[in-house]
Amino acid sequence: MVKLSFLNLNNQNIIMTIVFFVGFLALRSVIISAMKKWSFNTAEDRRRSTANLRNGLFFIFIIGLIFIWGSELKAFAISLVAVAAALVVATKEIILCLMGGILKASTKLFAIGDRIQIKGLRGEVIDHNFFVTVLFEIGPGEKSNQFTGRTLKIPNSIFLTESVIVEPSGNHYCLTVFRVPLLMPKNIKSVEKLLVKNALATCKHYQEKAKSYIEDICKKEGVDTPFLEPRVLYEIKDKDTIEFHVRMAVPFSEKTKTEKHLLDLFFDDYEKMKVDSLISSEAILG
Repeated sequence: MVKLSFLNLNNQNIIMTIVFFVGFLALRSVIISAMKKWSFNTAEDRRRSTANLRNGLFFIFIIGLIFIWGSELKAFAISLVAVAAALVVATKEIILCLMGGILKASTKLFAIGDRIQIKGLRGEVIDHNFFVTVLFEIGPGEKSNQFTGRTLKIPNSIFLTESVIVEPSGNHYCLTVFRVPLLMPKNIKSVEKLLVKNALATCKHYQEKAKSYIEDICKKEGVDTPFLEPRVLYEIKDKDTIEFHVRMAVPFSEKTKTEKHLLDLFFDDYEKMKVDSLISSEAILG
């Protein structure tokens, strides 16, 4: 093969491509002309053979171009990969936000109007798209149900790595635990009974509804129904402090109100109990 020293590589590839293309057309024309003289059993066989021949020739043409332009295509592919890698690094957060938005939409994590908690943030969903979710903040803390007036704009990438808690709305009931820390009383059992009495008084007007609701949920999900009557446990923190845990069913939207009512009843009775105990002790000593 004569070396075309006055041409660079690109010009050589262009000339080789032209020569290959002309030769390919000539070969294709010869084969098709010869094929017209062949005999076939049916017209369908002729059409099928013609189509297969054309597809085969096209495949050979593509392979030939790849051989001619192989080095240039390799360099182009490497450049393309480098550009793609740089693009992915530069737009990583946007891509993650988009993936989080797709996950959120495909799994129907929540809808506008739902109250959600995620990574210490809590609020009502007022808008969302494939990149950002907008919450109207609720707080402070988990017990409050008041809007703070602040708007939270959360990138959807957070949904790929963090768990989302969707709070129930409407007339929903849940089991919750209220903590009551006290200085170590003289009679722990008396305080425990007092808390149970106050818990029963607090939930008596909705206890049956809560019980029916939670039993229906457990039956639907195929899990065992937990103990639904108020119960009290306690934990000794140190020699001077004890913490009582009051576990009871409450309306989800009224947890704070229910806790306040329970504590008001308890501390009124607790103060009376301490006074009565003091009077009894004085009477014994007197």
